[in-house]
Amino acid sequence: SMSLNDIGLVFGGKDHTTVMHAYTRINDEMQEKQEIYNYVTELTLQLKQRSNDK
Repeated sequence: SMSLNDIGLVFGGKDHTTVMHAYTRINDEMQEKQEIYNYVTELTLQLKQRSNDK
């Protein structure tokens, strides 16, 4: 699991508070919109599969 600082670095040197805000915003969207929830869930599955293939 990556730290908020590490995630921020991957996304162009963003601050950890920016990462926290993005997480909260996406989490809220996932709760409000089934389409967003489905998209994030599918993306997560694809990323996990790719990391397992290595």
